[in-house]
Amino acid sequence: MSHKDINALCLFATLLCGMAFAATVAAQQRAQVPDSQPIEIYADSIEPPAKDLADRVGQLDAAIVARVNFSEVKEEPNPHPHPGPYGAFPWVTTEMVVTILDVLKANPRLPGVNSTVRISQPLGSVTWNGKTVVRRDGKGHALEPGGEYVLLLRVSPTGQFVLLANDTFRLSSGTVETPSAAKYALGQAGLGRSEFVARVREAARAQRTK
Repeated sequence: MSHKDINALCLFATLLCGMAFAATVAAQQRAQVPDSQPIEIYADSIEPPAKDLADRVGQLDAAIVARVNFSEVKEEPNPHPHPGPYGAFPWVTTEMVVTILDVLKANPRLPGVNSTVRISQPLGSVTWNGKTVVRRDGKGHALEPGGEYVLLLRVSPTGQFVLLANDTFRLSSGTVETPSAAKYALGQAGLGRSEFVARVREAARAQRTK
C-alpha cells in the first residue's frame, strides 16, 4: 500500500472519529434539558364531551360551593414512567382543603355543610434534581386561599375528589369566573353568583329525577 493510500485512510478514519464525536455531543445536548427550561407535564384526563352545563353536572360525581382554606403542592413517584433520563420525574398535584358552604350535588363520600374536604388538582410546580417540573391542566391554577368557588368534582378510583380546570368556577367577585375553555363552561362566565348556583342545583335535581 502506498504512502498516499495510507494517508487517505488516516484522513478518512479521522473524519469518522470527528463525526462520531460530534454526534455524541449533539445527542447529549438533546438529552439535557437546560436548567432554565422547565419539564412540562400536561393533565392526561380524557373527559367525555358535554353538550351543556346540565350534561356536565350529570357526568360528574358531586358539586359544591366551597371556600378554600389552604393548598399544598405534592409530588409522588410517577405512575407512568417513560424511558430516558427524565422518565422518572415526579407526579405533581396540588391538594387543597376546602370548607363546604353548600352541597349542590350530593355524594356518599361528601361530608355535610360546614365540613372540610380534601380535593386534588392535576397541576402544580416542584423542583426535582435541580430542575423545575410543571404539571399543567389547561389554563387552570391552584385555587386561592379564601376564595369561594363552585366545584364540579369527580371521585377517583382511590376515593379522592378530583377537580379539573374546566370544572372550576370562582364566585368571589359576585360573578362567575372560570379558566375553562369548555363550551359548557364558557356560557356561565359573567353570570351572577345566585343565578349560577341555582343552575347547577337544578341540573343536579333534574338528573336525579331521570
